[in-house]
Amino acid sequence: MKIRKIKKADLDRCAEILIGSYAQKPYSEKLKRTNAKKYLEQKFNCCKDSSYVAIIENIIVGFIFWQISFWSDGKQSILEEIVIDKNCQGKGIGTELVKFSEKFFKKEGLKSSMLWAKNDKRVVGFHRKNGFRSADDYIVMFKDY
Repeated sequence: MKIRKIKKADLDRCAEILIGSYAQKPYSEKLKRTNAKKYLEQKFNCCKDSSYVAIIENIIVGFIFWQISFWSDGKQSILEEIVIDKNCQGKGIGTELVKFSEKFFKKEGLKSSMLWAKNDKRVVGFHRKNGFRSADDYIVMFKDY
């Protein structure tokens, strides 16, 4: 597997992966291709310098978007999105993307990383396995219209 910085030309394939992965449980989202592409273009515009794709046999099989910002202890990363092709999940690709990113963060002097994730056993387990912990004093809330 090869990991490299994401390019704008990668977004079509990444949209395919996003649509396929988010159609699965627990999300069961029915993303339109145009919306998926616009979503990823927005992420790319703000995160392209710290985001990567995973490639196997010249095919993108996953991607990760990180936003770099500043907080009280200095630079931090915010995990905006990590998605692995539904046919490649459970093979360590997501973990490799996280590890690759963390090497970059350490060189750049980042002090912390944070994320929001669906409270799903599989998703939370993945992030815990990769060194993230729950914060008892924070909650993510939504309101539908």
